[in-house]
Amino acid sequence: MYSVYWIRKIEHTNPLCEGYIGITNNLHRRLQEHKRTQKSIVYNALNSIDNIQIDVLHTVDTALDALEYEKMYRPSERIGWNICAGAGMPPSAEGRVSNMKGKKFSEEHKLKLRKPKAKRTQIHIKKLSEALKGRTGAVTSMYGKQHKRITCPHCLKEGGVNGMKQWHFDKCKSIGG
Repeated sequence: MYSVYWIRKIEHTNPLCEGYIGITNNLHRRLQEHKRTQKSIVYNALNSIDNIQIDVLHTVDTALDALEYEKMYRPSERIGWNICAGAGMPPSAEGRVSNMKGKKFSEEHKLKLRKPKAKRTQIHIKKLSEALKGRTGAVTSMYGKQHKRITCPHCLKEGGVNGMKQWHFDKCKSIGG
C-alpha cells in the first residue's frame, strides 16, 4: 500500500499549492527521513514549526497510482514546499538539483570516463622503490629525534614528560606512604 501525504501548516487549506506533497509505502520511516535531511524546507518545517499537520490524502495499491496522484498535485517544480514536479526524482541531499544536470560531454571525455584507472606499472613501482630507499621505521616528523626525559624526585623513575607529569611528581604513589 502506498500513501500520498501532505505536510502542511495548520492554516494551509489547499494541497494544490501549499505545503509538501509526497508518496511513500511507510509514512513513519519517510517522516523520519524528512527530519534528518537538513537544508530542506520540509526539514525546517518539521523541526521548527509547531503547528504542522500531516494528512494522508490517498491510499493506493501501487507506486504508479501514487505517482499519478503526486503528479496531479505537483504538475511542475517549485509548488508549495516541493522542489521537483510530482513523479520526478528528488534533488540531492542538500536540497538542490545537481550542478551537473544538463552538462554535455565530448565523446573523447566520455571515453576517458569509461576507461578504468591505470594500475601501477613496473616503471612506477621502480620509481617508488627508489624514492623510499634508505628509510626505516615510521616516517613522521618526530621519528629519530631525542625526546626530553625527566625523573620523579619521589620514586626516581625516569620517563617522558607527558607521562611523568600525569602520574608522578605531586601525584606520585611514593608520597606519603
